[in-house]
Amino acid sequence: MDATFDDDWAFSLEEIKEAYQEMTEMGWDMSKSKKWDFYFLSDSLEALWEIAELLQSHGYTLEFIGEGEEEDEKLLNVSLVKALKTPQAFFDFEDNLQCLVANVNENVQYDGWDAEEEEEKK
Repeated sequence: MDATFDDDWAFSLEEIKEAYQEMTEMGWDMSKSKKWDFYFLSDSLEALWEIAELLQSHGYTLEFIGEGEEEDEKLLNVSLVKALKTPQAFFDFEDNLQCLVANVNENVQYDGWDAEEEEEKK
């Protein structure tokens, strides 16, 4: 499940509700933990490393940091396994993420998120 991002930092609650509806229609059990990936862009690897270190101290896993798709674009991908059971829970979570990142480096742009079903442990 992908989400993209326009001019605002976070998604509207209505957009999140639509994404949750799509995931539910695909058979996802939203009461269970998902692997949530979050993407950030900057022209500075140093700025992204600042954000990566901060988010790692809050339990996020660094998935990728390096060259982005566009010239002079750098990309950061971090993930977190968490149960965000309702659209409101995701909306509040994303708002907190915005506050964390904005307080560290304003030259970093949020680029969206993905979600993956967590495999059952055997």
